[in-house]
Amino acid sequence: MNKVKVADWQDLEDRKPTYALVAGVDLVLIRYGDEVSVLYGRCLHRGALLADGYVQGRNLICGVHQWDYRYGALAQIQLLAGGRGALGG
Repeated sequence: MNKVKVADWQDLEDRKPTYALVAGVDLVLIRYGDEVSVLYGRCLHRGALLADGYVQGRNLICGVHQWDYRYGALAQIQLLAGGRGALGG
């Protein structure tokens, strides 16, 4: 697997969703303290960009219909394993 730079650390605001596009795939980056999560960037409900949402606690909230997605190590593991990595409400 090749590494791809998607953002500069100093440009990522804490707990503010940031958009990135890699190989035609929309992503959303969330910096929280000294860590970062990278998730699929579209809401599974209606396809809205998750970077247009907001962070509440450890959840990324879709700005269109308020679906919530857990970010952090658990979500990353689920996504890598082919799981949804999302908590839809």
